Amino acid sequence: MALVPWLLLLAAGLFAISGPVSAWLRRDRASVSGTTPTCAAVDRCLVVCFYIGYFGAGAGFLLMSVLAVFGIQNINQVNALKVIATTTANGIAVVTFIVEKQILWSTVCSLMIAAALAVSGARYSRGLNPRFMRMLVVGIGLGMAAYFFWKQYA
Repeated sequence: MALVPWLLLLAAGLFAISGPVSAWLRRDRASVSGTTPTCAAVDRCLVVCFYIGYFGAGAGFLLMSVLAVFGIQNINQVNALKVIATTTANGIAVVTFIVEKQILWSTVCSLMIAAALAVSGARYSRGLNPRFMRMLVVGIGLGMAAYFFWKQYA
C-alpha cells in the first residue's frame, strides 16, 4: 500500500511526458539491436498485470502510461489496450477468488453496476479532443496519487 501513491505519481509523470520519452526510446532502440519495442512493452505490461491481480489500485493508469511510453500515442488505442489487459488480469484474479470461495457477492453486484457505467462513459470519451483527454488522464492520475498519499499519512 505504501508504494501505490508513488507508482501513481510516477505513472502520471510518465504519461505527461510520454511523447518525448517514446521518441527517445525509439531512437535508443534504433542504435541497439536485439530487443524489439514490442518485447519491452509486453515485459512492462506483464509486471503491471501481476500488480492488477494482486492489488489493482490505479493499475489501468499505470498500463496507460507504459503503453504511451512505448509508443502508442493514440489515446483511444491506449484506452482500448488498457481495457483488454485489465479485463484479462482481473478475470484471472476473479476465477482464482471464486475457486478459493473469497467472493462477497453483495459487493460484486455494486461493482458490476459501477463497471457498466464506466464502460458507457468510455464510449462517449471517444468523441472528445485527444489532447484534452491526455490532460484529463494526467489530472486524474495526480488526483489519485494525492488521495493515496493523504490516505496513507492521514
